Parts: sequence; C-alpha cells; structure tokens
Amino acid sequence: MIKLSNGANAMSHSSHCRKSVMKSDTIAFVVNSIDNSKMTVNGSIIRIVKSAKR
Repeated sequence: MIKLSNGANAMSHSSHCRKSVMKSDTIAFVVNSIDNSKMTVNGSIIRIVKSAKR
C-alpha cells in the first residue's frame, strides 16, 4: 500500500525501477484502475523521482 502525497491510498502491482522504493521516496505512479468501494487506485511505479535520505 502506498500513501500518495495528495492523501490517497494506492496499491502497486509492479515496479519498473532498478532500485527498491523506500518510505518517503517521491515516485511516478501510473494508475490502471480505480476501486471506489475500497477508495484505492491500482497501478505501477514507473520511476523514482527523488530518493529520500537514507
């Protein structure tokens, strides 16, 4: 489960990044579907825009 910067929750079914995505990273996320009943979106992480300090 991913918490987006706008407060929405998202579920990623795949990641197209070479590095692992960590908490507080800024990512680019492609939405494939919206589930209104669960109030989530489903999609893929396509890249890390900015890595958080580790």
